[in-house]
Amino acid sequence: MIKKIDKLILRAYIGPLVLTFAIIEFILLMQMTISRFKDFLGKDLGFDVFGEFFFYFALILAPMALPLAILLASLMTFGSLGEHSELSAIKGSGISLLRVLRPAAILTFLITCLALYFNDQILPVVNLKGYSLLYDVKQKKPALNIEEGVFYNEIPGRSIYVKEKTGDGSDLRDVMIYDHSKGSGNKTLITAEAGRMELVNNEEFLKINLYQGRSYAELSNKEKTSTFTEEYMRDEFDTVVFMYNMDAFSMGKTKEELFLGHGMMKTAGELVDYIDSLKTSNQKLHEKLAVRVRSQYYFDKENPRRKKAQKLDEDEAKKAATIEETLLTSEDSALLTKRFAEPYELSSEHITQAVSRVESANNTIRSEVQRMDSLVREKAKKEIDFHRIFNRAVAILVMFLIGAPLGAIIKKGGLGVPVLVAIIFFVIYYICTIMGEKFARELAIDTAIGCWVGNAVLSCFGLFFLRQAKNDARLFDTDFYNTMVQNINRKLLKRPKKEQKKEEEELVQVP
Repeated sequence: MIKKIDKLILRAYIGPLVLTFAIIEFILLMQMTISRFKDFLGKDLGFDVFGEFFFYFALILAPMALPLAILLASLMTFGSLGEHSELSAIKGSGISLLRVLRPAAILTFLITCLALYFNDQILPVVNLKGYSLLYDVKQKKPALNIEEGVFYNEIPGRSIYVKEKTGDGSDLRDVMIYDHSKGSGNKTLITAEAGRMELVNNEEFLKINLYQGRSYAELSNKEKTSTFTEEYMRDEFDTVVFMYNMDAFSMGKTKEELFLGHGMMKTAGELVDYIDSLKTSNQKLHEKLAVRVRSQYYFDKENPRRKKAQKLDEDEAKKAATIEETLLTSEDSALLTKRFAEPYELSSEHITQAVSRVESANNTIRSEVQRMDSLVREKAKKEIDFHRIFNRAVAILVMFLIGAPLGAIIKKGGLGVPVLVAIIFFVIYYICTIMGEKFARELAIDTAIGCWVGNAVLSCFGLFFLRQAKNDARLFDTDFYNTMVQNINRKLLKRPKKEQKKEEEELVQVP
């Protein structure tokens, strides 16, 4: 049964949570939009495209906004309760701090479970929709914008020059159009004293009417009527109409299947299967590598090709095999060739053959190691994507563990001190997480450690603040630190007095 104190805490907690989440979501969405502003500029996108874009990326940014909103809301809620002495009154009635935090903690736990389901099942689909839409927006050409005095080359196969635009921008003066749609250069030129352009058929075609103009064309070899090296055709017209297809300016729809290989588009189960497949592939490469390298040992006594290719006795074969094994582990086989020639008393032909085989084996090893390294790095990236599904959800609980007790200690509500404190701890979390993932991606540390280091660091802060809040510590009061300094000074001053008294007693005992 929900008691009155639970209703009081939940009512005080839900309001700031919704408000802070909306504000943070809006800030992150605007920051992302501004960073992508060049992708939208001048492309004449409709409201439906922007609406779809904002909807998808609002959901994509929600896992990042929710932990910060929880931290800020918990700071504001319990800081406000402490500021108005409500928290002191509740404690005075015999209710412990953990009991006060329980309703908000239960609600936060439910939000964490929903966030985990969202990150695993819904977010991959949203990422697929959102980033495929963003890719289509990037690939879309800017809207038709023919400027004065500049050649416009966005229409495929055409270069249009307009000296002057009048009226509403549709009336043209001194127009030149180069036609190079046949791929043979600018061999066709159309000029006109005036013209008018407009988009027709639901903006699918660009219609250009030209008046009082001429056309010049260089004839191809098939069109020539004489043996002259160059032959041209000239034509004059009063009015001519050109229709250009505008399909290149419409936004295409890329197949979403092309983006499915990215880790952001996979659920936790799919990532586990993919990671297992990478492990299996890497293991198979390890097993095949030993067989391939051994088959290239020319003088190995187990290699049947050795006796067929060279008639060597057993002693010479063993010596050559020793050379191969030594050169295989050496970085500079050419320097060792001369050193091995004399003591083993082998001909230069045998040495050359051994070195050649070893260099071939080294090349095989290097190429296979590069393949295995790429598989290991790909596996690390997918493991990071797998851990990210869970650590972003757990970060919600960690932020509450910091915000709730810290708010009870600070005893300041509103958007002043809580915002400052929330930013500090969120920056710590963000830096630790980003650096951990970077080191894990570079294979410097284990992926689990790199992905969870941020939550681990903040959990230590949270447990410390919870302990201090239970003991009613005044970490942010100046009197607390003044008293601590005085106690330290008192202890330091007492010790010399004791030592002085002891020395005086020793002097008295001396006859």
